[in-house]
Amino acid sequence: MGVKRGLRKSTAVVVASVIFGLVVACGGDDDEASAEERFCEAGDELRSQISGLSSFNVVEEGTGALEDRLDEIAGTVEDLRDAGSDVAQEEISALDTALDELQSSVDELGGEDLTAENAQAVVNSVLDVAAAANQVLTTLRDTCE
Repeated sequence: MGVKRGLRKSTAVVVASVIFGLVVACGGDDDEASAEERFCEAGDELRSQISGLSSFNVVEEGTGALEDRLDEIAGTVEDLRDAGSDVAQEEISALDTALDELQSSVDELGGEDLTAENAQAVVNSVLDVAAAANQVLTTLRDTCE
């Protein structure tokens, strides 16, 4: 039980540290939205959601709450795809794939047999999401200035 809790705390700290480093600025108007404006607005939402993960504590809130947050982010990625597939199709696709892999890793972590391997898989998946989100957010910054 102590090892399991320690691994989850370590995973939570790594998740928070990686995600915190992602946040970048992107602007957008709230007027009648063009495809680019919708893309920028969805990007603002993504930035906010990613930033919110930096304070997420998987030990206190549980993997179910993490899965809910991942579902919200996946919905925003879908909004990005709908609004900006011409702008950042490859970056959005890579983020979507990274989120799917993170969801699979979280599913494994939520099982009864917590191991160093499945905790490390979550950490690696978070790093992949962070890198993919950074690419999308960089494109947003360049597009939404």
